[in-house]
Amino acid sequence: SISVGGKCIGVMITASHNDEPDNGVKIVDADGGMLVHEWETLAEKWVNLPIDERVAQIESHLQTVTSSNPGIKPVVMVGMDTRPHSPILLDFVTTGVAAIMNGTSSNLGEVITPLLHFSVMAFNKGLVDASEPFSRENVVNYYYRTQFEGFQKLLNTKGSTHQTADSRSLILDTAYGVGSQTVGEFLSFVSNSRNTVHPWAIELRNRAREGVVNHECGAEHAQKLQLPPCNFTAEKDGNRLLCSFDGDGDRIVFHFYAASGKWVLLDGDRIACLVSSFIHKSLVEASLADQVNMGIVQTAYANGSSSAFLRSFGVPVVLAKTGVEGMDAANWNAVFTELPSKQVKVAVKDKSQLRCTEDETRLVEPHALQEAIDRIVQAVDSSHGRCFVRPSGTEDVVRIYAEALAEGSVDRIVDEVRQAILAHC
Repeated sequence: SISVGGKCIGVMITASHNDEPDNGVKIVDADGGMLVHEWETLAEKWVNLPIDERVAQIESHLQTVTSSNPGIKPVVMVGMDTRPHSPILLDFVTTGVAAIMNGTSSNLGEVITPLLHFSVMAFNKGLVDASEPFSRENVVNYYYRTQFEGFQKLLNTKGSTHQTADSRSLILDTAYGVGSQTVGEFLSFVSNSRNTVHPWAIELRNRAREGVVNHECGAEHAQKLQLPPCNFTAEKDGNRLLCSFDGDGDRIVFHFYAASGKWVLLDGDRIACLVSSFIHKSLVEASLADQVNMGIVQTAYANGSSSAFLRSFGVPVVLAKTGVEGMDAANWNAVFTELPSKQVKVAVKDKSQLRCTEDETRLVEPHALQEAIDRIVQAVDSSHGRCFVRPSGTEDVVRIYAEALAEGSVDRIVDEVRQAILAHC
């Protein structure tokens, strides 16, 4: 905050999709985006130092920043998830801002992470009242109003519809997390607003404090384990659109039960395909396709079939570091056939030995390990196989991602790459 002239910076107290006993923070930059690389690098360096050395380096850096920006006081907006220990950590942040840096902190309390990102941006742009005393109600209501008005405008672009009550209903798994708090507030805000949009019926399940945060539920559970969240069944929830947040509400997946009773996941790859195909169709219909460029940014974890689908109608796909009116869930799922895939973690002695390319799809070091991975994939499935490994940013493990045409091939690639990792690390 001091280094950018006293603009507001956000601190979200959350361990996100991880287990409830875990703790952590997410830092929001002044533009409402993620923390810039320069500061992220410093934070990662400091957190891995012994405590005495860490404190000394932070104090030295703080002195350098304050002396270069005399008279600037920091402004920090804080939010937290619903973990039992989050209030204590939030108090540490606000106390440190006031006592060490003579700054000001504004407390949003329990909110989803996207709300904090948006509010920091709005605060710095003067879109919400920044005068003292700080009003949480003004800030969160501006977020709710902006989201709802945007939804109204989006619906108005499609003209009259013939949706049934079932097609306007959604069951939301909030991972026993803060999502239920924010969505509950949002629904109350909408119900008290004058509007012409027929509201969706949103049923909240796995609400905050009804269970352990992220335990057997949430977006991470559905995505990584390929399992439905607890308290959802085909008998009870068939023919309904289902949705899951993670513990701090910044990850989302959709899912449903097919007529056969099989649970089907609609993950980020399918969300990207749905949105991009809608935008592409709209640009073509408006004769703007040759005037407006559209592309999709995916991570290395994106399923190869989704990338192929996007490229099939001319949408550029770029890998980055970590028209569909009236489409129902079953048709959405049929947009492309997903290749079988698997993600696993391998504990190693020193994950720092591994260095990846910028898009994290290949290893720069150890070179011998990358060569081994290439040989394994080529031998198992040379036409559709894909595998990459990367060191975790939060755990002392190496993550493996593999996909292939057949489930058995995926298992074989993962097993052989795991052995290669242990042999080289």
